[in-house]
Amino acid sequence: REGRFTLLSLPERVMGASFPEIKLIDLRDEEREKRQRITISEELGGAVDDALSRGEQALLFINRRGLNSALFCPECESSVKCPSCSIPMTLHRRGEGTGLLCHYCGGRRKPPEICPECFASELIGLGTGTQRVEESISKRWPEARIARLDRDAVGSEGAVELLRDFSSGRYDILVGTQMVVKGHHFPSLTVVGVLSGDDLLHFADFRAGERTFQMITQVAGRAGREDKPGVVFVQTRNPHHPVLQAVLSGNFDSWAQGE
Repeated sequence: REGRFTLLSLPERVMGASFPEIKLIDLRDEEREKRQRITISEELGGAVDDALSRGEQALLFINRRGLNSALFCPECESSVKCPSCSIPMTLHRRGEGTGLLCHYCGGRRKPPEICPECFASELIGLGTGTQRVEESISKRWPEARIARLDRDAVGSEGAVELLRDFSSGRYDILVGTQMVVKGHHFPSLTVVGVLSGDDLLHFADFRAGERTFQMITQVAGRAGREDKPGVVFVQTRNPHHPVLQAVLSGNFDSWAQGE
């Protein structure tokens, strides 16, 4: 508006495709009914079933690596932290076992059997990561060809090859972090699931809302890029949040004005 920059808009999609339908799924209803935390809702799972039956593909996005984002003690309410960085260490699958990894410095340690702070309780895993999602969907869709794309699974060269294989139809379901969201073209991808639309909203960053809008909009843009219509499911426990409502309406201008 001040004229210091030029605003470039993209009012149309590549190849004239229609914009995907976006649905917000309130996980709280299903979790209250089942009395457990939900990774993949019934609505999203049903959409993946339908896509696979039509020979189409699905993308499941979660911006956390590993099995769990932290090991938490319910007794003293502490988590296992990196001794160098003082941040919670992430639980990862390592061969046949598991290990804790610091995503800042790369430090590793063996998961303790009981809380190293109070020695009074066993630890529980918090926050689902890509490895845990991959395990879960492998059980739910045992016949599907599944691939995982994150920094733990492949390097930069391997990522290009995996994305090429997914685009060519070698895999049915792709689980990935932000490595999968930008600029990729998957002709047969019709279902995208954002497994936790709230994750980025709670970062200690004044641009958290902006980054959330960017990320979800970009991952939604992977669906239905050719003649097959796409649908995007954003799972959340905060469906009335202004950022998620803006994603639902697709009205960037009014949302940016509000920011």
